[in-house]
Amino acid sequence: MKTVKVILGILFSFLVLNACSDDDTVDNNDIIGIWKVSCTEGYYKGNYIPVDGLEIQYTFLKGGTGTSEILFNSGSMQSENVDTQHSITWKINGNKLIIIQEGKSTEYIQTEKNSDYTKYNTYQAFDTYYIYVFRKTK
Repeated sequence: MKTVKVILGILFSFLVLNACSDDDTVDNNDIIGIWKVSCTEGYYKGNYIPVDGLEIQYTFLKGGTGTSEILFNSGSMQSENVDTQHSITWKINGNKLIIIQEGKSTEYIQTEKNSDYTKYNTYQAFDTYYIYVFRKTK
């Protein structure tokens, strides 16, 4: 019985120490490049909010600078057009990507990452958030 308790204690310790891994952080080098970003869902007090947002293209450069562009006709048969382009600064803080554009800071909290995309949530208030999908193009 004592052996079983020791083995369970070791197993529990291993699980606790490995539960918080580095997968929950955003890597500065991983974010460098061009990303197409779309807002896919919104929620207010747990209820779905329809989202009809334009796709944005972020270019993240080394040193924490870059650009954002609003894209028209993205994903359609027509040629893609850029409406506006703005300079941005960005930084990584744990699992948060913080983008500052025209003096306004937006905090994206990473919720999912795989080889095709990364999902982030942005919170407008305690009970209101939006889900953004970032897809790397280059």
